[in-house]
Formats: sequence, C-alpha cells, structure tokens
Amino acid sequence: PLTISTTPSDLSICPSETATLTSKSLRAAKTGGKFDFIWYKGTSTTGIVVKQTLTTVTATNYSDNYTVPYTVPGLYTLLVRDHDKPTSVDCQYTANVTIVASVKPTYTITGGGAYCSNATVTPVTITLDGVAPFSLTWTDGTTPTTQTNISTSTYTVTPTSGTVTLTALSDNYCIGTVDATKNAKVTKITQPDFSWDTTTDTVYCEGNNTASLKAIPVTADPNYSFEWRNITTGTPGTVITGINAATITSSSLANGKYQLVVTNSDVPANTKTCTQTLRPRTIQANPLPTYTVTG
Repeated sequence: PLTISTTPSDLSICPSETATLTSKSLRAAKTGGKFDFIWYKGTSTTGIVVKQTLTTVTATNYSDNYTVPYTVPGLYTLLVRDHDKPTSVDCQYTANVTIVASVKPTYTITGGGAYCSNATVTPVTITLDGVAPFSLTWTDGTTPTTQTNISTSTYTVTPTSGTVTLTALSDNYCIGTVDATKNAKVTKITQPDFSWDTTTDTVYCEGNNTASLKAIPVTADPNYSFEWRNITTGTPGTVITGINAATITSSSLANGKYQLVVTNSDVPANTKTCTQTLRPRTIQANPLPTYTVTG
C-alpha cells in the first residue's frame, strides 16, 4: 500500500516550523513504467492541488515530497498514478495524513513573598498551559533546577529565598518562550529572637539611678527596630520616644515596669513584619535609708 512518512514523525509542527511529507519509494511493475505524484490539501476528490510532479524520465525507484507550512495545517492527500494511464482509476493509489499546528506552551508564576524565618515559606506555583508532559528549568537566581515529565498543569517549588524565574520550558510538542518579568520573589525575614541581659541593674537607690535594660539577639540583623514602652499603669502603655536600640539607660528609666517590642521587615518593600514582644521587666527605685537622732 501507499504510505506517507512525516518529519516530524508526531504529525505536529510548532510556530516557524514546517512538516515534510514523503511518499513511500515505489518501483514500477514493468520496465519503463513511471509514476505521477499529486498532492492535495484535503481529499483527492474535493481538495486543492498544492503540488504536482509529472515523471517523464524512467527511474528504478520513484518518490516525492511536499513541505507543509505552519500556517496551513490539516488533511493532506497524496495521489499516485500511472504516468502513461493518468485517467485509469485501477492504476491510482492514495494515502493521507493530518498535520496539526501546535502552539507554544505558556505559563504564569504566582505565590512566594516575604515570610518570617520561624514560619513556613509560601510556595511558588508555576501554572502551565499546553500539552503534557512538560519539562522546565527554574532558578532562584542562583541555582538552576530541571524537571522533566511533568504530567499536571501546576508545578510547585519552595525556595527559601531569591527570585523564581523560568529559563526553559517545553511541552509534548513545542518549546515555549520564557520571560524574566514573569517571576515571584521569596524573601526570608529574620524573626526577632531576643533575651534580656540579666547582668544590667534593675534596682537602684534613689538619687543614684544606675538602671538599664538591654536585649541580646540570637541572630543580628540591621533591619531590627525597637519600641520601648512604659507599662507601669497597664498595656499598651506609653511609648518612650527617641530610642530605637536594644538598650535603654537610666536617663529614660524610672521606677516602673517596661516592655520591649522588636520588629523586622523586608526592607524596603515592607510587605511583611515579624515581631517579638519580650516579657516585661521592672525597674525598682529603693529609698535611701533615713535616721533620727534623739536625746
């Protein structure tokens, strides 16, 4: 039987590609026999002739091909006939093939964002549109990772930091176009983790205030901000202005109870704030001893 081979063999072509249709190699049953090759867009009875090869020179084997552009996919039929008997139906053979114009896969990237270091990172989701299976290469800006044979339309990654982009994408048929502006940024914010320095004075004698309070971090970070509050009369208390540091000294302290709130954020975006409120500490002023002399 007459057959048609195709390149690519999966019958699918991508933008800017073409498909080559090639007839089976034929040998004439009698010496001097020749074949004509007529290619149709559609069927051989109702289609349009797109190529016609009339063989006038005798050869041992005969074959022909036709190139299908991406813009004209669909059914193609090859009719092969005896050159010397072009109207004889008994000496005609047909074969057909359907070429599909596939589109490039596309994608979107969502998720990520800023998160506190004591919490779980928000996953980054890559949503794929095309024909599975997909293959892709993603990077956090430092380390590229390739994943193949993705059978679903979503793929999730969980980098601890960086900007997630795709550097390569393909589906079952075509290679997609990647775009660096499609991205999701993941920012890890150091969760404040302070404890009180217990070596500082919290008790002093009236008239000689040596008291101070100091908080010590487990992990340093230049973006920490500090808010001291006097909560002697209850919370939320009164903010002590002008002090953005982990230490408060006697000039700002008096007999009473104090609280420190430490915050950190994803500067300069400031889309997420991580907070620690330290347990209150009490500053105690002891009166000086007094005496009387009698007699």
